[in-house]
Amino acid sequence: MPLVFYCLFFGTNSDVSVDHFISNVPFQRSLYINDKGFIMTGDSLYYLTVFFNSELFRFCFKNNFPELLGESRELRKVFFEKINVKPVQDEIWYKQMLEQIIRKKKEGLPIDLLQNQVNEKIYDLYDVTQDERSLINLELHTTIY
Repeated sequence: MPLVFYCLFFGTNSDVSVDHFISNVPFQRSLYINDKGFIMTGDSLYYLTVFFNSELFRFCFKNNFPELLGESRELRKVFFEKINVKPVQDEIWYKQMLEQIIRKKKEGLPIDLLQNQVNEKIYDLYDVTQDERSLINLELHTTIY
């Protein structure tokens, strides 16, 4: 059964990701965790992993998670419980995309095209208009000094 890990923070730091975390876990058979990490089990884990790493999620919920250092956020169960996630019928597509992204990251290959496909699929699922997509893109990719 697949597991989804989410750690204490997320942000723009590319070293902090699910595949980085899993590939650097020294213990593959036994898992140990403290109060700063959680494990989700159940249905639609591939979709949830993709959704929680999407631009739409980052845009909509960045202000709902307390900021820690810089652009990282504190991820706690109490905040995740309040999120309404639309169900999906095509879990296989999300699984295939997630596996491709993880494989390419491990091989050091670019994943921008795959991430864009995933983001478009999430936007379509939530009926996000082109204008809204442009606003999200501008907000997430503009740095103000």
